[in-house]
Amino acid sequence: MDATLRDPVLVGLIVEYQHGWWHDSAVFRNDPLLFASDDDLAQHVAVFGERFVPWLARRGLTGAINLMSIYPPLVPCIALHAAATGNHPLGVAAINNSNDISSWVSLMSDTAGHFGHCNLFASNGIPVSIKGALTSGNVALVRQLHDERGPAVFKRYIEDAIRAGHLAVVRFLHEEASVTWPFDALGIAVQSGHQDIAAYLQERGHQTDIFSRLETDSLLEEVTNLHAQHPTTSLEHSLEEAASEGLRDVIKFILATGTPSTPAALQAAAKQGHLECFQVLLAQRPQEQSDTYAPRLGHDYMDACASVGRLDLVRKLHNAGHFGCSKAAMDCAAANGHLDVVTFLHEHRGEGCSVSAIDKAAGNNHLAVVKYLHATVGIQASRYAIAWAAMGGHDHIVRYLYEAMKAPVLDDVPERAARGGHLPVVRYLHEQGLGEWTPRVMDLAVKSGNIALVAFLHAHRADGCTPAALDAAVVHGDVAMVRLLHDVVGANAALCSPMAMRQGTADVLLYLASLGVDVVRTLRASAPRFVALIEYLEYTQARPPKAKKQRTEGRMQSM
Repeated sequence: MDATLRDPVLVGLIVEYQHGWWHDSAVFRNDPLLFASDDDLAQHVAVFGERFVPWLARRGLTGAINLMSIYPPLVPCIALHAAATGNHPLGVAAINNSNDISSWVSLMSDTAGHFGHCNLFASNGIPVSIKGALTSGNVALVRQLHDERGPAVFKRYIEDAIRAGHLAVVRFLHEEASVTWPFDALGIAVQSGHQDIAAYLQERGHQTDIFSRLETDSLLEEVTNLHAQHPTTSLEHSLEEAASEGLRDVIKFILATGTPSTPAALQAAAKQGHLECFQVLLAQRPQEQSDTYAPRLGHDYMDACASVGRLDLVRKLHNAGHFGCSKAAMDCAAANGHLDVVTFLHEHRGEGCSVSAIDKAAGNNHLAVVKYLHATVGIQASRYAIAWAAMGGHDHIVRYLYEAMKAPVLDDVPERAARGGHLPVVRYLHEQGLGEWTPRVMDLAVKSGNIALVAFLHAHRADGCTPAALDAAVVHGDVAMVRLLHDVVGANAALCSPMAMRQGTADVLLYLASLGVDVVRTLRASAPRFVALIEYLEYTQARPPKAKKQRTEGRMQSM
């Protein structure tokens, strides 16, 4: 015995496995599957299986039962593995080793369905998941559930059935079940790559804009086929698409069918710089509207070209002499940073611009445009210029607007800057004493996720924050932010709302539990999200705290 206690290796093993742990079981103690959420469950279950299958081959069912008895948090993990692999004896053992399966029963049901074992555990208290049945491809089971539970409960899972790609299930739902289909059912099938389902749904009247491109990449061929099969179908949408893509041959074909040139198509061609297409469309405008068509819509074309910075087209339209223009041309050009267009319009046109030109240029970080509008055009900024620049984090523009232009400042500018997490802007506003400062500023800074900004506000201002700040950090799963708020700012973790905790990540909830927050109670009162977080917390909180090591002080006294 003395020799054993003198061996540090043996003592370490005794301490580590005094509760019955085998050496090869320690890997499961903090397994990622314990804290996995329902969002990435299938992947975590599969990865867990890669570790657990070799272990199970060595230890067998008896070993698994023993492991679950000494470490209850692992029970849901093993149950999900059994559901994924169809191991009924192992799944039953997991169910029998749990005092309360309510926190993970739905996860086990969904997992069984996902891996094709929908009704394997139905006799053991694990209800068959409708989602699992629909995604498994088992039509007989789907029919049974439809007869037992009715069509109403199927509605929320129709998209899952389409994405799963089982045509037989989709056919049953369409032909035998009275379910409501999502508006974009055909689009979902196309995007999921299930062409057989897409073709089936199209035959039954479902429509989508992208399905036609499955069979051909040629818009001309598509339009030709569509017109041949449905000569009365409007081609105006296709005309606009062709104009946007610069497909002159398609435009000519559509116009030859009698489809009139539309303002939307003209504007699309102008926006994308397809001048030849633009001229074809303009020549074919409705003759009965010749007196009113161009004047009513004349400015739209130059406005569109100016908006996207096409100075060449703006110049051509201006030189043509019969195209109108509006203030929107310079407003949009300024907002998008096209200084050359702004300069041309100012020098050659008389429409001018509105105050939104400089406001939007400031908000979009176009300082050169702001300076030109101020110095040359003579435009003054409104109170929204600094506000929008602050929202974008453009501190150099905020400085110019305030120092050079004396632009007015809204009270909520600090909040706008904090919402975007823009520390340089917040620092400048603080230094200049601009805007109104309230606890909401730090609340929004926390929501932005910029921990440096939160630390700055705490160090330089005394406004503090509200409990909403801690809630936001918990919802975002930001452990570092939660720790800063609790340890430095002084936020009371006990005031974290149940709603925030229900949305929090496992690592944040573990930290809150370490602070004494009753996380388990909140999780038990909500729908299950984590595989075994509740069991893990209950297990760790029930264990007595580790005894602190006693340090020997001074020398040994002689007897």
